[in-house]
Amino acid sequence: MEISVDATTLVHSSLVALFYVITLIILWTLFGNKLKQLWKQFYKDPEPTKTRILPNEVHKELQEASRRKIDLEHKTKATDYEERILRPREEARKKELEEDFRRFTGPAWKGKAQPLGNTEDDGDNNTRKGLRKRAEGTSRDAANIRKIPENSRKKVTTPEAKPQPIKIITLPEEPPEGSHESVTIALRGLSDVKKRRFLKTEKVQVLLDWMTKQGYHPKLYTLYTTYPRQDLSKVTEQSLKEAGMTHDIVVLAEEREDVR
Repeated sequence: MEISVDATTLVHSSLVALFYVITLIILWTLFGNKLKQLWKQFYKDPEPTKTRILPNEVHKELQEASRRKIDLEHKTKATDYEERILRPREEARKKELEEDFRRFTGPAWKGKAQPLGNTEDDGDNNTRKGLRKRAEGTSRDAANIRKIPENSRKKVTTPEAKPQPIKIITLPEEPPEGSHESVTIALRGLSDVKKRRFLKTEKVQVLLDWMTKQGYHPKLYTLYTTYPRQDLSKVTEQSLKEAGMTHDIVVLAEEREDVR
């Protein structure tokens, strides 16, 4: 008996739900559009802001007006700058130039005139005065009046400088390897190292000549020993043995101290 009651209740509930669904569908079909319009009226979406698009002619007119305004501002600034700064500066400069001109051409530079040429003969002076009265400022009269002193026509001879003879550097022959009377010297320059054997009895000047042969001019460079440091250009007349170079040694080609 309980089972039949439950089935009847379930069927009844299903029928009621189906009725409501069909009723809602019919109402939506009949009144759906009107409900949508009412919804839009009460709940309006905010419209997006629209950019204002100007026609081409109006846009060009606005550009021209803005350009004219900017040009007018620049012209006003330029005129104001010219009146306040450039014109007073130019007037001050002109005034300064006028003062300099007056100072150089004023009474301070005026004095008694001195006749040109030889003025020993009064007759010549009268002739010159007549020429000046007749035609002043002409080149021919100026040539007639002016006399060039005789000593000014003499040619000045200057003694010709004698050409200095070119010094030809000749190095002595290199002693054979293993000689007890020889010493090997390494020349350390700016970019490389050169080695050569010399006799201990040879003078230090031979090392300076060898340095010159390697491209280091003696007016710009000299040789220094490493330890103790010694300027070899000051002991050129000594022998290598007297200068302390009795064994293999390294010398440095450096700039002279009086050239630095």
